[in-house]
Amino acid sequence: MQDCAGTLDLLRKCLLWCSRQGLGIPQNYDPSSFFGSAYLAPIDREMCRLEGIRYFRWMDDIRFTARTRGEAIRHLHLLQDGLARLGLSVNAKKTRLIEPNSSEYATLLSIDEDHRLDELAGMLSTMHEDTIRNAIPLFADAIKRCNEKDDDRFLRAYGGRLLEAAQLVEVRDDCLAAIREYALQGFLKRPERADSWARFLLPDVNSRVQEFLVEFLQDPNFNCHQWTNMWAVTTLSQASDPSTQTVEYLRRVVEESPCAPVRAYALVALGRVGDNIDRARIGDAYITGETHPLVRRAAVVAIQELRSDARERFFGSAGTIDPDLAVLCEYIMGCSEPQYGIKKLPTRHCLPTPAALPDPEHTAFGFIGGEWRSFGVRARSYAGYE
Repeated sequence: MQDCAGTLDLLRKCLLWCSRQGLGIPQNYDPSSFFGSAYLAPIDREMCRLEGIRYFRWMDDIRFTARTRGEAIRHLHLLQDGLARLGLSVNAKKTRLIEPNSSEYATLLSIDEDHRLDELAGMLSTMHEDTIRNAIPLFADAIKRCNEKDDDRFLRAYGGRLLEAAQLVEVRDDCLAAIREYALQGFLKRPERADSWARFLLPDVNSRVQEFLVEFLQDPNFNCHQWTNMWAVTTLSQASDPSTQTVEYLRRVVEESPCAPVRAYALVALGRVGDNIDRARIGDAYITGETHPLVRRAAVVAIQELRSDARERFFGSAGTIDPDLAVLCEYIMGCSEPQYGIKKLPTRHCLPTPAALPDPEHTAFGFIGGEWRSFGVRARSYAGYE
C-alpha cells in the first residue's frame, strides 16, 4: 500500500482541485470513479456473498435479480443497511422493482437496439467508402430515433461508432455532421453527459459549434453546472480557427470563472492563439504563489511559445513556487513543437474493396423482435458504450 501512497495523494489532490467545498466526490472525474469503487467495495463483497440473488454494480448504479418478490425486497433492505453504515442511501426516485412479464421487463430484456447497432457497426468495419456512405443515413435515422425516445445511451453508442469511422478521411465530414447537432443539443437536454458531447464535437470545432457553445455558456438558464461548463470550454479551447467572439469569451472566463478547471482550459487556449504580449501578461498574472495550482500549471503551458529568455525566467519562477512544475517545464523545454493537448483523430483511409468481417467468436441470446433468438457476436471494443 505504501507504494501507492503517491498515486493516491495525487488522485486526492485532483479531486480537491475540482471541488469548491473540499467535501464529497465531484461527479464524472476518473479519481471519483476510483475512490467511489474503493468506498463501495465492502458493499460488493457483502452482497455477492448472499444467496438467492445475482448482484451487479456499474459506478454507483446497482442492480440485482432475485427469484421472488419477497427475496428482492429483503435483499434491498440488506443493501440499504450496508449503505447506511457507510453514510449512504439509495436514490428513491431511481429505485424500482421490475416484475417478470411486465412491459418494462420485456423492454429490459430486449436487445433490438443492440442487434441493430451491431449490424450497422459491421458496415463501418468494412472500411469501404461506398458501404460506409450507405450506412451513415441509417446511423442518422437511429440517432434521431434515440433522441426522440430520450435514449441517450444508444444515441451515444451510435455516435461513438460514427466517431470511430471518422478516422477515415474520405467520410470524416459526413460522419461528424450526422451527430453534431445532437451533441450540441445534448448540452441543453442532458448536461450530465457533457463529456460525451464534447468528444463528438472536438474533431471539428467549427463556427457553428463555437457560436452555439458561447451562447450556451452565457445563458443563465443553462450554465449552472461547472462540470458541464468545463467540457463546453474544453471544446471551445480546441477550435483550430477560434472566432473573435470565442477569444473574447475565453478571456472573460479566465478572469471571472469561479471554477479552476474551466479557467485552466481557457488559459491554455489563450496562450495558443495569442501573441507574446498576451503570453507575457499570462505569466505575470498567473505564475504566482497566490494562484490556484491548476491555473498556475495551465499558465506554464500557455506561455511555452514565449521568447526563450522570457520563458526561462517564468519557468524558473514556477519551479521555485511549486517544485512539481519543474518537471512540466523540463518536459516543455524538451518538446520539438508546442504541446497544447489538441485532440486529433487518427488519419486512416478507406479500402478499395470491403474488408472481410471476422467470423463470430461468441453466440449471444436475447429477445429480438419479441422472440428469443441466438446470433453470432464478433469481438469489438467500443469506447464510451457501457
